[in-house]
Amino acid sequence: MGNKFIIASLAIVTSSCMFVSDKEVAKVKEVIETEQAAVSDNNVEPQSATQQTAPAVVEVEAPKLIIEAPVVPVKKENVTKAKKSAKVVKATKVTKATRPVTKNTPETKPATVVDTVSTQAAATSEIAANSITTDLDSSTMNLGKKFGASLSLTTSTSVLETDSYDSYVTSSAQLAVSYKLTDKISLKANGSVDKNFKGERDQSFSSAYLGVSAPLKDFGTTISTAASGGYYFPVNADQRRNTSYNGRALGKLSANIDLRKVGLKYVSLSLSTAFAKNFHEFKRTASNGANTNYYITNLVALTYAPFAKGGLTAYFSNTTKWDYENERGSDSFALGQSFDWSFDKNFAISVGHELGGKTYGYTGRQFDVSLFDKSKSSVYTSLIYTL
Repeated sequence: MGNKFIIASLAIVTSSCMFVSDKEVAKVKEVIETEQAAVSDNNVEPQSATQQTAPAVVEVEAPKLIIEAPVVPVKKENVTKAKKSAKVVKATKVTKATRPVTKNTPETKPATVVDTVSTQAAATSEIAANSITTDLDSSTMNLGKKFGASLSLTTSTSVLETDSYDSYVTSSAQLAVSYKLTDKISLKANGSVDKNFKGERDQSFSSAYLGVSAPLKDFGTTISTAASGGYYFPVNADQRRNTSYNGRALGKLSANIDLRKVGLKYVSLSLSTAFAKNFHEFKRTASNGANTNYYITNLVALTYAPFAKGGLTAYFSNTTKWDYENERGSDSFALGQSFDWSFDKNFAISVGHELGGKTYGYTGRQFDVSLFDKSKSSVYTSLIYTL
């Protein structure tokens, strides 16, 4: 009985639906389509926003990669070049009067550092080194004979960490010869080559010198004076290319003072003043820096030799330079200490420390000389053979 009632009810509902008008059906259909469209719009909008945001991120980030990626090699290259010029300017040490010169003169390195004070090493006075290869070392040769010669092999390294961009290791060989023209006047010549063991690992001719030297006057047994002069030839390709360097003429006066008579046994004081004139094809360097026209270097060296075969030497020099417009450049200093020892009349060794920089810092107002500076200091060993 119940089932019959349910079936009858369903029949009534079905028949009532069959009488819904077409207008009402169309209205319902329109409502359904509108709701579906709204749902479809809501689903697309977030997706569109995501698509617009994603390109924005790519467009911002991609240029960063394009711009920043080259920065590392560019900086590395610049620092490497600075380093290369820095090693250029290591100071030359002073040896005892009985020992040969073991370090290179300014011409042994590219003049870009000297003529265009670039970075920290650029401040080191390789110009000052020139005054150290003076008559203080005039007995490098055995002038008791007409002809003499010496060969020095030097290895120098910075005290920086080996993986630092500014660190360097270089070796140099210098051959020096002397011929006695008269009892007092001697003709001298020397040449040097360098080899770098870091960076470009290049090797090059670094220096060639021809000059004369002669003693001037002795004041008893305490003070002796001497003079020298010569010309440095433009044999370094980097110097010629970077600064249009065509050579250098140099004249020098020096004095050696024995301090035993004032109570300082085994101590001697050496003084020298050097004047040099550079020659360049152009007044400016390849990097538009000012080439050095001329300079004056003053040097003081103190030697303590309690042993017959060797002793200690310390020196300090200051160089003042002017460009071709007669504008004074920054003063630079060279400072070093060495221990020299002669095994016999032919073989000798020298070990030491040296550094250099701008005498009055980068401001030019405050005295900025220290005995040790990690960024500027180097240590070296020289072996010398003298005929």
